[in-house]
Amino acid sequence: MKIYKLTTAIGAEITGIDLSQPLPSTTVIDLKNALIDNRMIFFRDQELNPNYLPEVMNQFGEIYIHTDEKKYNNNPKIGYVFSGEGTTFFEVDGKYMHSDRTAVAEPPRTSMLYITECPSVGGDTIFVNTSKVYNQMDDGQKSFLSSLSSLHVAPGKRRDSGDYTVGATHPVIATRPETQEKYLNVNEMASVSITRLKSMESNNLLSRLFHTLRHPQYSCRLRWSPNTVAWWDNFGSQHQAVWDYYPMRRVGYRVLSKNLY
Repeated sequence: MKIYKLTTAIGAEITGIDLSQPLPSTTVIDLKNALIDNRMIFFRDQELNPNYLPEVMNQFGEIYIHTDEKKYNNNPKIGYVFSGEGTTFFEVDGKYMHSDRTAVAEPPRTSMLYITECPSVGGDTIFVNTSKVYNQMDDGQKSFLSSLSSLHVAPGKRRDSGDYTVGATHPVIATRPETQEKYLNVNEMASVSITRLKSMESNNLLSRLFHTLRHPQYSCRLRWSPNTVAWWDNFGSQHQAVWDYYPMRRVGYRVLSKNLY
């Protein structure tokens, strides 16, 4: 097993690993540590049956069931990700910078995405280290934000539709349990307001924070190739799927974990 960092901020490629077979316990520990250190790791040239993905994830954490997504073969553990010629902008998964499923009280800890088909041009995913975003703030800003919470909602296919069917409140500044690192915990996909602030002040603050999350110095860009598996930590990173490949196809399968063992 070798680790090749994408940037100093976030992301690493792992080689010498075959995810289609059960992993030795020492390798499981090494990969968990690599995830904690790099926040997103990925593996190329993985020949997997999508039905095996929950078994891969089960080696690292308990499976999280995401009820509000398309499923592969009606398996509640495996999400199906597809976009192509008939896909509209509002149907594209992950088109805003976000961490997964924050509109629930207990979001998934990690996400694993297996892409089997991807466009020949475009279709990258951007990942951001949200602890680095927090660390660049001055002490006053850190203190102020640490006193606030934000409302996260899941409005469905249109984030501005106003149909807020699911909602949860989370601290604006959260902490990674293994390292005690703090990170910015608002995201453009779900965060709609800051508690205790008036509407205009809340909107202005969120806009500034969303803008900061898009700064390239905190990020890496994953260029997908067929049969690539990416695994990321939702506690301390965010990601955005860039939809710049219409009408080409993108096909993938996703599993989530509640925790890290």
